[in-house]
Amino acid sequence: MPKITEIERTSNSNGMQFVLDSRLTQGKKLVYKSVEEAKTNDLASSIFSTGHITEIRIIDRSVTVFQDGEADWSSLLAQIAPFVREATPIGDQRTADSSSPEASKNISAKRQAIVRELRSVIDPEIGVNIVDLGLVYNIFEENGAMTVEFTATTPGCPMQRYLQQEIEEALEKIDPVSAYQTKLVWKPSWSIDMIDPDVELFSSSRTQSRIL
Repeated sequence: MPKITEIERTSNSNGMQFVLDSRLTQGKKLVYKSVEEAKTNDLASSIFSTGHITEIRIIDRSVTVFQDGEADWSSLLAQIAPFVREATPIGDQRTADSSSPEASKNISAKRQAIVRELRSVIDPEIGVNIVDLGLVYNIFEENGAMTVEFTATTPGCPMQRYLQQEIEEALEKIDPVSAYQTKLVWKPSWSIDMIDPDVELFSSSRTQSRIL
């Protein structure tokens, strides 16, 4: 699961570039200018679903997004960042055959539905949903089942089983998902820089001590 190392403006005021620590393409430049063109790419399709997007460029370790100038960047970036963090790096391609547009479209729709539903799962000790906390590492299809890989803030976190149960209950509510599984993973280790930068965490000393 990629880590966003930097978000920077482009020479075009309507463009923003996400710089990652993992490669999404092997030097190949992917350009999508419509929802239709993006149907074969989960990441691009998910980004277009946020609205106001006019173009997406994906190459190596960068994802550049252009909007129509009508959206507030801070709000738009907060919606796009989780999708970028959920992208599948080279060498970890476990989704359906990308040569099938229909299969790719179906998986993209399922992933979007899962992300939306997982935003209702709140870490009870921090009070923030697990998507914005960066605890959801990957969502992919494996052996006919949608798989959610997630982690906890620390290996000794007492909320591990609780989070897994909440995730499973959230997945039960999604009509397009007929089969699913959850996997608790520890690599890469979760760190505070995986949290959505727009999330305000330190409203209390209890929250701060829980994170640190």
